[in-house]
Amino acid sequence: MSCDGFFKEYVDWLGSAGHILGFTLVSNQPSGVCSYSRGFLSYQPSSSTSGPFGIIIPATLENTNCQQLFNDRSTSTGQPFNTEKSDSLAIRITLSSPPRVRLTLNTWGGALLAFTPECSNGILIGAASGVTFVVSLQKGVNPK
Repeated sequence: MSCDGFFKEYVDWLGSAGHILGFTLVSNQPSGVCSYSRGFLSYQPSSSTSGPFGIIIPATLENTNCQQLFNDRSTSTGQPFNTEKSDSLAIRITLSSPPRVRLTLNTWGGALLAFTPECSNGILIGAASGVTFVVSLQKGVNPK
């Protein structure tokens, strides 16, 4: 599915004072290992350089340090998704055509996973290194 126009409502939303954009990221592997992460995304508008070799740098939505939980990391009582055994993850969604999602595994020395998502039913879906990812975006208002 095309992502044309998918991000416009979210970027417009962030243009109003006090508005924030949340995300939820889940993954699933053939082995049955699943992960869960959520947080807020900051918006960086597109920019360009001037001169004969001017380039356009696309806008991004990103979070450089969010908690990633896993179902195979349990508490002492067997509860999955142990918050004491989380990883640190960065997510960057580049609002180009087509968009790109880049995940930086901070806990694992900055290893990168990237994919070009499909946009369908209000979510982004993609795969990298045998892992399927689903990202949803949530509009919110800063409670401050």
